[in-house]
Amino acid sequence: MTSNDRELARLRLNALQGDAAAAERYVRLSERRGVSLPLATCSVFAPRREEFEKKMATMAKRALKHGMLPPVAIETGTRKEPVYRVLDKYRPSQRTLVGYHVYVDFNILHPDLKMDGGWTFLGTVEHTHGHSEGGNILRIAHPDESLNLKGYREAKPVCDHCETIRRRKDTYLVLSAEGDVKQVGRTCLKDYMGIDAARSIGVFNSVRNIGEENWGPSDNAPCWADFETFIAVSQRCILMFGWTSKGEAYHDPSKRATASRAFEAIMDFNQDSGEFVERAVEEQGEFARAAIAWGRAIDSETDNDYLSNLRAVAHLDALDPRHMGLAASLPQAYSREVARADRQKAREGAEKNRKPLAFFGQPGDKIGRKCTKAERDGGKTSHPSILAKVVFRTILDSEYGDKTLIKMEDDKGHVFAWYKSGYIDEDFTVGVPVEIVGTVRQHKDYRGYPQTILQRCILSLAP
Repeated sequence: MTSNDRELARLRLNALQGDAAAAERYVRLSERRGVSLPLATCSVFAPRREEFEKKMATMAKRALKHGMLPPVAIETGTRKEPVYRVLDKYRPSQRTLVGYHVYVDFNILHPDLKMDGGWTFLGTVEHTHGHSEGGNILRIAHPDESLNLKGYREAKPVCDHCETIRRRKDTYLVLSAEGDVKQVGRTCLKDYMGIDAARSIGVFNSVRNIGEENWGPSDNAPCWADFETFIAVSQRCILMFGWTSKGEAYHDPSKRATASRAFEAIMDFNQDSGEFVERAVEEQGEFARAAIAWGRAIDSETDNDYLSNLRAVAHLDALDPRHMGLAASLPQAYSREVARADRQKAREGAEKNRKPLAFFGQPGDKIGRKCTKAERDGGKTSHPSILAKVVFRTILDSEYGDKTLIKMEDDKGHVFAWYKSGYIDEDFTVGVPVEIVGTVRQHKDYRGYPQTILQRCILSLAP
């Protein structure tokens, strides 16, 4: 016995004692040595994976109970099948990608059903007894091209052990260590295999049948949303209904979370939802692509956990429903970043293009009015009325009542501010050109910018 044979024997013993890891290693080593091939292959819809694994665990317990090595499901990869929405049944080519159904592919492996007599179970012959012109149905456990089993397609239900022929539904093929193939009945099988044939082969065939089951989604099964579509729909929901986080919606039942609105619109295959999704993709598709690109470009070394999570989600193509709350916040985060960048750019542009600023005149100077002789003797100056544009206005509260602050700027970059008791006519809105008549009250810096404060002003709309 070689070292590999001893290792296989040890793993087999441990597997029969219930060690699942040993069973999996035994199957892998057996396959590597050509002893075992995939008994079945299947693709499992990702949300049904837990159901599939429970069934495999049940099969493993049954196998161990009957002295057999348990089957092992080895994951071989995942794949995505696109899910499209067709809004107009008369134009099926015009469709929108809304998500994916994700499948997990498995190879179900089972070592050869081999017992102490040196015999190996090959498969089952199901006799049709003339009901099918195609002959018998062969279910071969591990196909071997070196064995010619074609003759059993038309074989009669005879047992090579007891040499009797009678009406049997199934007979079984076994292989000796010398390479001889025998066809035996259910009762005689125990003499070759040393096992309870009915139960053990039932377990063996049950494992095969797992791969033949439909492990796909139901008609109404939710899919993983296409990430770009989800972001486009989320942005349209934000523009129409405003942003609502899942936490805010949880504490206020009257509100609906943006993530829930978007996900339900994508998954609800009715006419209204379809039109909503179609318009979202058409109108917000470019925004969605830009937001995703920004999310993927977030620095991986950021100290902000939220941004780090957002970066991870942005790299997904298909959106797991668990991540939809985080994903729905991407448009908001991107919009804030765009607005911040625009403000910064505007400030930098204003700084670059702003003309050199200075105070206008001196306190006490008149604008649009004549100075008295005493004022002229005191060094005051009379200036012509000034044409300017309103750049800001607001209402201020004070202990003496409301005041209106209005700021104006002329073509030379001088900024004038006037605090007027009460209210100023609504015609003097931001952007309106005005003619200023008044008196310079004082010079004052506001955040580093010189402003000329006026008093006793008279404003009129400039022609």
